[in-house]
Amino acid sequence: MLLKVKDYRKVFVCGDIHGNLELLKKGLEKLGYDSNKDVIVTMGDVIDRGKESLETALFFLEPEQTENGLPSAVSSRGNHEDFGIDAHVKNNKDWIDSWHYHGGAWTKEHSEEVLTELFTRIEKTFPLYIDIEFKGKNIIASHAAVPGYDYDKITSIKDEELVKNWLLKKAESLPVEKFLEENEDYLDDDEFLLESLPVCGADLSIHGHSHTHNPYLYKNRLYLDTGCFKNYLTIMTLSEDGLDMSGFKMNESELETINVDSKVKDDLRKILL
Repeated sequence: MLLKVKDYRKVFVCGDIHGNLELLKKGLEKLGYDSNKDVIVTMGDVIDRGKESLETALFFLEPEQTENGLPSAVSSRGNHEDFGIDAHVKNNKDWIDSWHYHGGAWTKEHSEEVLTELFTRIEKTFPLYIDIEFKGKNIIASHAAVPGYDYDKITSIKDEELVKNWLLKKAESLPVEKFLEENEDYLDDDEFLLESLPVCGADLSIHGHSHTHNPYLYKNRLYLDTGCFKNYLTIMTLSEDGLDMSGFKMNESELETINVDSKVKDDLRKILL
């Protein structure tokens, strides 16, 4: 899927939402999101853990259209959506107890018919990754990682399951710098050396999945899952005017704004602007 920033007034990008639709909407409202002109993009895991899993999924499955006839909300697929697809579309129940334990218990409140229809729509609608075109730069947004940290391998690797596992499930050793300092023996590990590389074939890659306390930029890999379920939700803004980033969390019923480290924003601007 290709999304061009110039087709919108603003493109908002966030990490894992996990059923926290109220927080997302209030954060977007604070940033001036207008569904007639803007789009919110996330990299999957819109369901589980929070109280509004079904509502959040439907928000991205049935988005309002902009005045240009484009969707105002777009999500790629995460590993939690894939759990539901396995269980309720492919009828593979081997991991269903583990999924329920890790946030999928809300599905017990719905019939198999409802869940099969929901996850069938998610499988058809949520792409494995999203290309974002911004000021002549190529950004790839996927839930977990880019296969082999090389954009071209998404299509050149013939093992579709391997590609999907990278895009949806790959666990990262973050933050990389601290991990290197504390595990110097990993410098001889080929797999970790691969993880320490920038992504080839794209100017920037953006991911959720791997939790970081604050937005984390390693070379040209940006991680935005700041754990909105217990920490805060990070939303990045892209527009023809530039780039910004803010954090939000609910303090009881009030929205609290979190200031994001200016160095991360400055480093991103060096990459994209």
